[in-house]
Amino acid sequence: MKKIALTFDDGPNTTVTPLVLDLLEKYGVKGTFFLIGRNISKETAPVIKRAVMMGCEIENHSFTHTAMTELSPEEIKKEINETGGLIKKYARTDVRFFRPPYIAMNEETARLIDYPLICGIGCNDWDESVTVETRIREVLENACDGQIILLHDSEQNYKTWEALKTIIPELLKDGYELVTLEELFAVYGEAYEVGTGRLYSVIEKQDDHNRFRKMALINDLSGFGRCSLTVQLPIVSVLGIQGCVLPTAIFSNHTAYDSFFYEDYTDRMEAYIAEWEKLGLEFQGICTGFLGSERQIDIVRGFMEKFKKKGTAVIVDPVMGDDGVVYPTYSQAMCRRLEELLPFADIVTPNLTEACILSGEDYGDYSDENKLLDIAERIAAKGPKKIVITGIANEPYISNFWYEKGKHGFVNSKKIGCRRAGTGDMFSALIAGYAVRGDEFVKAVKKTASVIERCMEKSSKYGLPLADGVCFEEIMKSI
Repeated sequence: MKKIALTFDDGPNTTVTPLVLDLLEKYGVKGTFFLIGRNISKETAPVIKRAVMMGCEIENHSFTHTAMTELSPEEIKKEINETGGLIKKYARTDVRFFRPPYIAMNEETARLIDYPLICGIGCNDWDESVTVETRIREVLENACDGQIILLHDSEQNYKTWEALKTIIPELLKDGYELVTLEELFAVYGEAYEVGTGRLYSVIEKQDDHNRFRKMALINDLSGFGRCSLTVQLPIVSVLGIQGCVLPTAIFSNHTAYDSFFYEDYTDRMEAYIAEWEKLGLEFQGICTGFLGSERQIDIVRGFMEKFKKKGTAVIVDPVMGDDGVVYPTYSQAMCRRLEELLPFADIVTPNLTEACILSGEDYGDYSDENKLLDIAERIAAKGPKKIVITGIANEPYISNFWYEKGKHGFVNSKKIGCRRAGTGDMFSALIAGYAVRGDEFVKAVKKTASVIERCMEKSSKYGLPLADGVCFEEIMKSI
């Protein structure tokens, strides 16, 4: 079935927006609403809540509807962040997309905005002189599969409401499914571009095997015990991404138990990857975990060379050691070889031990922000733009130090109980999933830390054995 997204700018209000929602509800379809921050208030809150309850999407259209090209970098951030905060407060959702007022954008302003930029194809319905008939004709004649239709539910714009009485049933009659923007991107497998200045108006349908966003998950598979692929696959699935597993080894249960069955998968990995090449698979994300040999590192590097495309988010979890000690299975040579993956990485998620190895620093009790910044900058010089140094002891908290060029800081969460198997795998999978969805980096780190804290609370409450990992199943619906 053909898919198309109805989007509406300049609300919310208590006049036209409710009438638009009435029509969407009548026909059982959804829309995406780009809100102006100054219009969000206690008065319009019930309208926003109704839209969310109907399955509609709420997105950002700035706070004052000022052209971004006329604002300073600080003013741009303020416009977007204030509106995003109000959307979070009243819609209880995070912003995924931004539509610039007047579609005014240039390279400089695009680099400042951490969201995909949405345009769309409209009918100049902001202009009162455009008749209802013209609005109907322009929309229906230009409609195509994957299109984003740009309309306005601004106050007193009753002509668009009248036009929708014809537009919606005619689109349905013509075989279109009316979906949200998020659904349109997800189903057609289009990867978000952020910071490039690209404005989306039509989402192109990918090849048959590439119509849905996919992430390659490269890690070992443990049949029992919540770690590695066993936790990563359900997490990315809940985030709306198809997880495609490339196992490095198969375990009956992971190595924290007294005994286990194990089969190395190295000799099968290249043949396995070759079948994905035959299918022409494309990935919007690649997430790597524990790699057990130099040969596996070589294979994964080759995988990245083949499958990393423009818009592919690569997340490397450089699993090498902890508490200042390199794991017994890792040699110094393997540590150096793992660094060969850094030029491909967009994000790396080392713990403090691994961050010291990657930066060439001696391990120590680093809680000083400037020292951590120096370590992060050394790692960033090798390729990745974004870094999270995880699990830093900071009683009574566990801290995560995040770095993005020109920005850095700590995200703290409560320390709950002892360490559990699989928390690092959960962390990297969440960060990877949020990256593929296009979430702002620091917000993704905060959400990830919050999710893991809640999972640790559940695990402690239920008295789950440490080796069994983190009880995450009950939390998944809220990530």
